Amino acid sequence: MANTALRTIGYLLVGAIILAAGTAVWFGINASRNTDIAQPYFEEQLPVIVGWDYQKLEPLLSSSLKAAFRSHEGQQAFQQFSQLGQFESFEQLQYVGADSQVAIGDGVYDLLRFSLLGHFREGDARVLITLAQTETSFLVHGLSLRSDVLAAPEAESQR
Repeated sequence: MANTALRTIGYLLVGAIILAAGTAVWFGINASRNTDIAQPYFEEQLPVIVGWDYQKLEPLLSSSLKAAFRSHEGQQAFQQFSQLGQFESFEQLQYVGADSQVAIGDGVYDLLRFSLLGHFREGDARVLITLAQTETSFLVHGLSLRSDVLAAPEAESQR
């Protein structure tokens, strides 16, 4: 009886290890694939996204993020973001995760979350950007920044 219980526990443990390893491999494959897909977009559009010129940024935003930035709180967050000054460069893009087939206002998108360390004239900031993947490109669906430069401990606008 005890041997059967120990064997069963052993099988469950081996199964859990195999499941964890499979999940890690799957995440690694998705991280690599999604980073490869998004890297050119970030290289081209990141200066616009963190350039603090809303007129240039607006066409890159999802409808819900546009609405968030139009709110009083969104305008305050955008003003806080601009305290960082001119964008200079960014460190390697890091894949954070994804959600598939999420309904957002005017459509259904795959959401991809990325983090990077941005270097700005006034200091560094940890930038978290959520992209809504369209058929041909991306829309910025979430934007969050953390920096000692910003007046509030954490300023963010993400819906």
